[in-house]
Amino acid sequence: MSFRFCLTRSRPQISEPHLDPDATVNAATKEQICDSIIMSVQFDVLYNEDALDMDTIYDELASQVEDDKKDFPTSGIVEQVLRDYDEAGKFTFRTRLTLFSTALGDREEYAFACASKNPSREGRINIYFVSDAYNITIASDVPTDAHIQARFVCLVVVSRCHLVALAERSALAFPSSNPSRLYALQNIYRRVRHRYDIG
Repeated sequence: MSFRFCLTRSRPQISEPHLDPDATVNAATKEQICDSIIMSVQFDVLYNEDALDMDTIYDELASQVEDDKKDFPTSGIVEQVLRDYDEAGKFTFRTRLTLFSTALGDREEYAFACASKNPSREGRINIYFVSDAYNITIASDVPTDAHIQARFVCLVVVSRCHLVALAERSALAFPSSNPSRLYALQNIYRRVRHRYDIG
């Protein structure tokens, strides 16, 4: 499973938030979604961060939370992430209502946490929340009968979770009639989306 993401320059109009969390996506799939978004080329270019194994960062994250409390008031967002570990120390990828902050105002979304860190320097663990999937076909300017599934991604900064991206499932590559070449649907899709200046 692979996702690409785009900056949220355009403002897709999703009229109603989900009323209930999506219970069909298990923890292993959520972990794959996190890895795919954080390791995407676009995300790497902008943030230069590596996805972290949530099961191995509890102590470091708890220490970071304590250090942050000394410097500024926090909202408890990251503390809630610490409560998502089970007795065995495994991260559960629990979906919770999370307040996403945007230029248009705040909005509650069902979302699960992911973590990343810049590998080239000693740095903070960054916590992202990834929303349940939406069908954004209506908000798209590209005429299509297909359902475009996307997830909103926000970054926790101090006490707020700021919307930073819209992640869509990547198109799959397929072989051409010439076996020595592969054509990536993702590149074709990007060119079409760029031509229509969707974001």
